Amino acid sequence: MKRVCVLGLGHIGLPTAILVAQSGYQVVGVDTDENIVRMLNNGISHLQEAGIDILLRMFAIPAVFVQKKNLRKLMPILSPCQRRLTKTQSKQI
Repeated sequence: MKRVCVLGLGHIGLPTAILVAQSGYQVVGVDTDENIVRMLNNGISHLQEAGIDILLRMFAIPAVFVQKKNLRKLMPILSPCQRRLTKTQSKQI
């Protein structure tokens, strides 16, 4: 089974994680808010979306807490857009 990691489990990340899990991927969610992680690991969503708690329990997406200062270590590869932005920013300095 293919695995996917979703960074950020807010209004975009959590529904995305659920949809990806629904498509047959093994998903792990990462967030910097300990309360959100605790709730999600107990099968309770912090979002007020109809049916999201049921989907969350169906697909049992484990959530992992990461401190903000360590979040950068999880993103070692820059996308092409980020690389261009980084080059542009360094030229401006």
